[in-house]
Amino acid sequence: MSDKKKPFFVTIITGAVMRLQLDDDIYTTEVQTATGLTATEPAIGVIQLPTSIRYALASGLVGIINVVAVKGVEPNIQRRRVGILVELANSDTARAALKNKVIKLGNGAGVNWTIE
Repeated sequence: MSDKKKPFFVTIITGAVMRLQLDDDIYTTEVQTATGLTATEPAIGVIQLPTSIRYALASGLVGIINVVAVKGVEPNIQRRRVGILVELANSDTARAALKNKVIKLGNGAGVNWTIE
């Protein structure tokens, strides 16, 4: 599963970012826009601090919002709770911005889930 993880960045201050390894099937371009995280490599000279999710949360710069992702149609709807990392500056608007975004959970066919 670690091969699915890609670097994502959160700005600490001008000239420094936290680098987190996250699943790019969940953090799509649309999800990045809603959460404030970015997969865009910072400019040369910007300090990149490799950070675990635990330490990123402890920094106070990011938080987790729990969303519900659904797959299927009635009566066979499946629901799954997913924790999504967000920059604190986006935490007020992220839940609404994530609504109806598609993420991939699992491997193989039928892995597309829609956030409620």
